[in-house]
Amino acid sequence: MKKIWNSLLIRSIKLNCKRLMLRTIHMGADIDWLDKNGMAPVEYACIYENYDLLKILVNAGCEINWKDHNSLCLYLAARNEYKLLWALIQRGLDINADTYRGSTALYWAVQENSFESVEVLMKAGAKVNMLDAEGLSPLYCACGDGNNKVVRLLLKYHADVNLEKETSVLMIACCFGHYSTAQILLENGANVNFCDEDGRNVLFHSRARRDSAPKTYLKIEELLYSYGADDSVKDYRGISAKDMEDSKIRKMIWNELVGE
Repeated sequence: MKKIWNSLLIRSIKLNCKRLMLRTIHMGADIDWLDKNGMAPVEYACIYENYDLLKILVNAGCEINWKDHNSLCLYLAARNEYKLLWALIQRGLDINADTYRGSTALYWAVQENSFESVEVLMKAGAKVNMLDAEGLSPLYCACGDGNNKVVRLLLKYHADVNLEKETSVLMIACCFGHYSTAQILLENGANVNFCDEDGRNVLFHSRARRDSAPKTYLKIEELLYSYGADDSVKDYRGISAKDMEDSKIRKMIWNELVGE
């Protein structure tokens, strides 16, 4: 009989039926029961964005941290449910647990541009310089989006602008044409002459993209030069950013990058 109540508990969430949920809990449904998909009621409440029902489960004493995943923190952070996120942090929610592909709730909050959640997580002690499975940081994600508000917040909490080993936050900002983001990073000590695994520095990547948006990338190139960018550094093929003043070489490199 308990299995039936457990199933009805999940159904009450999918239907967003508060009355049915309360009934199933009253009848002894296991609020931490995992269904055939290995998912708990609290996860379904997050997926279906039924946060009123989520609060009922939390108040009933459901588990808010799991050994193998930390979906509750992830969902709340990504959807910017920062008030509930903060309340659960006070009750012991693990904000630095690895989730999908080695990322944390902070990474997902940044990715979804959930500024308030990012702020809550930082105040609660989220590790700002953790890398995901691909070796990327939350700051890298923010720079790729050109989200300067989040970038400044992460830097306030000591995000490392030179943390990545195979690429860099400055490189991704420049590649996407985010001039103001690049300027913020350079002002905070980003290495203007960082080279990727192919020996290509930030200036090289920016110049390769010049023809796609000349005004934007010429402005970025000027900024990089002002911070000491070296256009003589050669990549694995012996080509430098200086060589790419030649439009034919620039086009060749661009086609190669696009092919990657």
